[in-house]
Amino acid sequence: MNTKTEEARIRALIDDWVDAIVRRDVPRILALYTADVESFDAIGPLRIRGSEAWAAHWRMCMEQCPASLQFRVQDVHVEADGNVGFARFLMQCSGTMPDGTTHSGWMRCTAGYRCEDGQWRIAHDHCSAPFDPETNKALVDLQP
Repeated sequence: MNTKTEEARIRALIDDWVDAIVRRDVPRILALYTADVESFDAIGPLRIRGSEAWAAHWRMCMEQCPASLQFRVQDVHVEADGNVGFARFLMQCSGTMPDGTTHSGWMRCTAGYRCEDGQWRIAHDHCSAPFDPETNKALVDLQP
């Protein structure tokens, strides 16, 4: 297995993931994950386990931003060795609400990948925002 080739395949998966999200294609998003996915998403609950719960979570996310949804990743770092890999990156999430207001913020993300039957899939992802411990509020306005 060529490490650089596998890292490039994971980068392509990340690009596909972003495109599927922006297109609001929940079945396509879910196809990129393992059946036993576990996520620590920025939007509650504390953890999400399994593809059925993950599908319900993605549908809820799409309903929260019905007008438009934008994701942009930068500073992507990928490593792969054998059948496992990981990536870390910064992601800007933006959504337009039905009243026309737009919400946007930066998140920090880490994802774990597993190669199954020759295909890389997301086995775990974790997206979060730093917070101010004095106010207990997320700091989504920070800039990279």
